[in-house]
Amino acid sequence: MAEASEQLILDRVPLGSTSIRISPLGIGTWQWGDRMFWNYGQGEFNDADLRAGFRAAVAAGINFFDTAEVYGSGRSETLLGEFMRSDNPPPASPLVVATKFMPYPWRLSRKELVKALRHSLKRLGLDHVDLYQVHQPIPPLPPETWAAGLADALGEGLVRAVGVSNYSEDWMRRTQAVRAKDKQRTCPALRRPLAPEIRAPQPPG
Repeated sequence: MAEASEQLILDRVPLGSTSIRISPLGIGTWQWGDRMFWNYGQGEFNDADLRAGFRAAVAAGINFFDTAEVYGSGRSETLLGEFMRSDNPPPASPLVVATKFMPYPWRLSRKELVKALRHSLKRLGLDHVDLYQVHQPIPPLPPETWAAGLADALGEGLVRAVGVSNYSEDWMRRTQAVRAKDKQRTCPALRRPLAPEIRAPQPPG
């Protein structure tokens, strides 16, 4: 059983329809730097604990790490960047980093997405991320605005793939429609069809 579990972690699967290869098990980093929900730095765990967890995950063959600009108000991205730079020896396979954009109500144009991405890249110490997602839908702007912003990020070479998180079926379809119309800039992660389990049930008849 242990050998089977180890092999599962060492295997690599495609991220959506992209050529990016990730471990089936990834590490989410919401807790990293978050004091409000997870009591970071308040006696329960600290940077040393997180660094040890990062190194243990990499040593086990996990190469996929997911963070977001809102996790710890950016602290999660900063810590992940620090750990990646100081990891010694380097991981056996390249690490895959995903982060997310929060469409706060005061962000009122697609340019805000690329601006936020650049801040995330600075905290991570990277020139691009492998996956960039809209974290969740927040009014007042429609999904088409942020889909266009994701296409801008791809066009500037700041991301390898893009996606969305916590979207409804309708918003996912509208986001995909923007990609379909943009023949010059493709959005790899958005090519994946909607999974059957999230499709809304159709009325009888």
